[in-house]
Amino acid sequence: MASMNVTQRFVLLKGFNWRVLLIRFVVNALALLVTVGLVPYVSFVDWRFGSVALLALGLGILNALVKPILQFLTLNFIFVTYGFIVIFINTLLLYLLALLSRGRFAVESVFWAIVAATLLGVLSSVLENLLGATLPIIPEEYSDLRKQPETGAHHRPVRRDAG
Repeated sequence: MASMNVTQRFVLLKGFNWRVLLIRFVVNALALLVTVGLVPYVSFVDWRFGSVALLALGLGILNALVKPILQFLTLNFIFVTYGFIVIFINTLLLYLLALLSRGRFAVESVFWAIVAATLLGVLSSVLENLLGATLPIIPEEYSDLRKQPETGAHHRPVRRDAG
């Protein structure tokens, strides 16, 4: 990567959606603020803006890097438990955030950590969907496939021969 020129590096970042990254940062910050405000025994030790923004960034990084790995490792359990294992993964991420934050974030009870993880997951999901941070199932390159459900082209009457 050191031998790449500026144009080649820009091409690598061309497909990256900075808007989604910014929206997810805001979603993590809002969800974390609401969760800390509603759930007892889960709190910010330092309420300064920079500290809260750093915690939101840390939660975003954990959600982007650690959570997919844990979900992949527990994939069978996700299906067996109807997704409840994701709550425990979020709980683990909250404890990891508390450990990595060097005293800026505190989780004092396992029960309230599970409640906070549940609330955080629901809030994050709702806010990401409302603000458009979820990626479409069909990418923009396949616009003809995106138009089919809208026009009803995929619904053709089935002819059955009586006989």
